[in-house]
Amino acid sequence: MALVQVLSGREHENIQGQLEAKAPKLLFRAQPEDDRSGIDQVWAFGLRPGGDLGYYIGLDWVDPSLELALRVEPKLPRLDYHAMFKACLDSPVAAAHLGQAYAIRPWERFIPCQDERHDFTPYLLHHFLAVLDRLTRRPLKKGYLSKDENLQSKIKGKVLLSEHIKTNVLGRQPTMIYCGYEDFTTDCLENRLLHTAYRISLDSLQRWQSTDMHHQDRVLRYEAIATAFRDVGRLDPFHALQGIRANPVYRDYDEALRLAKLICRIQGYRDRHGEDRLVPPYLIDMPKLFELYVYQLLDRVLGERILYQSKGRYGYTDFLDIEEKLVLDAKYKPSYLDAYKIEDIRQVAGYARDLGVLHHLGLDPEDEFVVPCLIIYPNQHPDVPSQFDSTYASNRVRLTSFKKMWKLAIRLPETGLA
Repeated sequence: MALVQVLSGREHENIQGQLEAKAPKLLFRAQPEDDRSGIDQVWAFGLRPGGDLGYYIGLDWVDPSLELALRVEPKLPRLDYHAMFKACLDSPVAAAHLGQAYAIRPWERFIPCQDERHDFTPYLLHHFLAVLDRLTRRPLKKGYLSKDENLQSKIKGKVLLSEHIKTNVLGRQPTMIYCGYEDFTTDCLENRLLHTAYRISLDSLQRWQSTDMHHQDRVLRYEAIATAFRDVGRLDPFHALQGIRANPVYRDYDEALRLAKLICRIQGYRDRHGEDRLVPPYLIDMPKLFELYVYQLLDRVLGERILYQSKGRYGYTDFLDIEEKLVLDAKYKPSYLDAYKIEDIRQVAGYARDLGVLHHLGLDPEDEFVVPCLIIYPNQHPDVPSQFDSTYASNRVRLTSFKKMWKLAIRLPETGLA
């Protein structure tokens, strides 16, 4: 097999020169036109004809047949997106939406990668353990598990005639009856899958020596989950996972099962392909991660007065402050330091006039009150605060060309690397 070539770039950068040198006849795939189509539909970091990348980072294939992959870094120098992910993981309100901020593709061929900083698998494991920790604070769901058993002088379910004749009639056990039945138990396939992924996660994190997320302390936190699975068995990672689905009554299981399937597929792939560090293709939606990072900061100081992703008639707002009657929008655009994007102003102003949004804010559509708007953006200057105060008003800057329109900078975490 040919050596995999890995191109390097930064989000929203143009890499046409590298593509012309390495893959001059590359066939570009269609990208989703709707931002709400889901990150799973994005190909090669949003790469479009002409070489422009989208606002995604990670490691993904450009063309597996050419052994050509692409690694994309954040556009902000020294941005510690690992710390952003960790902060969202520790926030119950942000963690509930964290699965929308990244996609892992274990059904594609894995990419050789010796630098553990570019392996997203530990963060997937931490995400799963955090979801599982919240799930197991309540009793596990029960489900039906098919069992075959040779019973003493009783029938349960239905008699398995073939097995009964072979085992009991020919085996001269006249008091035994071989039966098949459905057992209603916590030891069902869904819980076995969760238990299997839980053990894989703990074992993997204990082996890896990375300290990016202080994972050893977090592993100790999640060891108590084991008691919830005391009476639950496990599955082989090669088990056919497609047949395991969450029950609509237990919606909390959906995300846990989705993550558990990813973990089992990754473990199965690595078991089959040896000990080399192989990384499943993945990408992180940086605007979404920034949005969730802002959400957890707002939640710390404002709590329930902040509504997230409220549905209007036009679309979904990022945030609403129901006490201040304010529309907030998170824009992952450092350009707001010196200017603004008129398309963003139009979007946020449209939200402020949306009848559905006005309803969420408790406002009368016939009222002439102008709803104020605030755009939150990243600014890495040392003087910019990294937290919001109780009113998040002290550093607002008014956009003088518009009525009741402000911007507010927030400083994101940085690595110690030069």
